[in-house]
Amino acid sequence: MNSVLEATNSSLRQQLHLKITQLGKREEDLQGSKRELALSQEALQEEQRVHQATQEQLQACQSDREKTKEALQSEEVQRRTLEQRLSRMKDTMKPLFTCPLSDTCCPSGWILSEKSCFYISLTARTWDESQNHCKSLSSDLATFNDIYYSGNYLNNARKMLTEVNPPGSFWAISNYIKMWQQADSKKSSG
Repeated sequence: MNSVLEATNSSLRQQLHLKITQLGKREEDLQGSKRELALSQEALQEEQRVHQATQEQLQACQSDREKTKEALQSEEVQRRTLEQRLSRMKDTMKPLFTCPLSDTCCPSGWILSEKSCFYISLTARTWDESQNHCKSLSSDLATFNDIYYSGNYLNNARKMLTEVNPPGSFWAISNYIKMWQQADSKKSSG
């Protein structure tokens, strides 16, 4: 009976040892799975943090987009308002200008000659007074290149000055002789 007990005991020990070995292996497997699960959880948490940060960036971008859209709409309203004001100003200013050419306009009372506007003042003034008067009109004394050549005014300047009614003397700058002189529209030479 002892031998049966010993055989049973031996068999039980072997089974117990086998079970302990199997449990040890399962414990190692579970520990490995636990580590993998912990790593997966960390990766998932990192992905969630990245997702949250991306979501916040998206919301910030959407908020910026809305602000930009509102600013753009405001700028568009302001642009339309300015265009309307400009159009009204053009309509108001139109009677004050003569525009014989589509790309050249002169204030009323000024003479257009070769895409330049000239104002002829019939008030007698000194050179300095004439210069100051021109400056007050946001202009300068008329400048003619090569106005005086061999005792004759060139055609363009001469034509314009001879058309002035009543004829008189006018201050102008001649680049040909590099000095200012009084131009007389009654004569063909200075």
